[in-house]
Amino acid sequence: MESFSIINSYAESILVIECLKGKFCWLSTWNQRIKVNMSMKVFTVLWLTGMAGVISLWWMNLPIPESEELQLPLWGIKLLSLIQPTFLLSIAVLVGVVLAHKVGLSAPLAEAIANRTSMSLAIQPQVLPGIIGGLVGGIVLTAIQFCAKFLLPSDFVMKAETLSSSTPFLTRILYGGITEELLLRWGMMTLLVWLGWRVFSQGQGEPSTLCFVAAIALSAFLFGFGHLPLVFVLGTQVTISVITYVIVGNSVFGLIAGYLYWRKGLEAAMISHIVVHVVMLVARLAR
Repeated sequence: MESFSIINSYAESILVIECLKGKFCWLSTWNQRIKVNMSMKVFTVLWLTGMAGVISLWWMNLPIPESEELQLPLWGIKLLSLIQPTFLLSIAVLVGVVLAHKVGLSAPLAEAIANRTSMSLAIQPQVLPGIIGGLVGGIVLTAIQFCAKFLLPSDFVMKAETLSSSTPFLTRILYGGITEELLLRWGMMTLLVWLGWRVFSQGQGEPSTLCFVAAIALSAFLFGFGHLPLVFVLGTQVTISVITYVIVGNSVFGLIAGYLYWRKGLEAAMISHIVVHVVMLVARLAR
């Protein structure tokens, strides 16, 4: 009887353990579903925000020579031109959603909207740093533009100013200030930090400061380098000074935006980028 009691107790213990395992597995699966659901919400918020910038490209004047015969109507060309940024935006937002939190990066406002938590608490710590970064970046870029005029070919300066003045301010704000930050910071910089973390720390602990600094510098350089095709589209003389100006001029702000994204959040970089465009518009109007 005693041995039967022991066996019975053992069997009951096994049954309890199995039930607990089932409950823990169910809870784990439920938690995973919640995480996936929240990630999809963050993706949707950021993607829709970025698409506002992509759609704003429709109102840009494409640098097409008047003498060139178009194979498609202008509206068709504009529509096709939106496909690439839409694809790149989708990839960048997905990369950020999957990897950002793994390396300690975030988009506090977008996450607050997705989680239905306080948006004011999420954005408040980012506003002042973003404004300060934008003012500094705008002043530095304006100074670079002013000094570069004396070193760059006159045809490049003239065509660049023409293109700049023909770009709607709304496009600068929505695409430049928001979509570009999603592409370069949320997507590219996050991926670079994650790669550095995986390679040098085997994905253990937190990424080192060096990982962040290197990712900020490289994403800033790529941001500047990515503007070079526009130089060739302008059909102007491409010199070493032009290439240097385009890369350096655009990379300088990338360093500021990257630092803000790292320390404050994605929206701080967006605010800063928007303020830069405001400062540069005011400087151009004041001439």
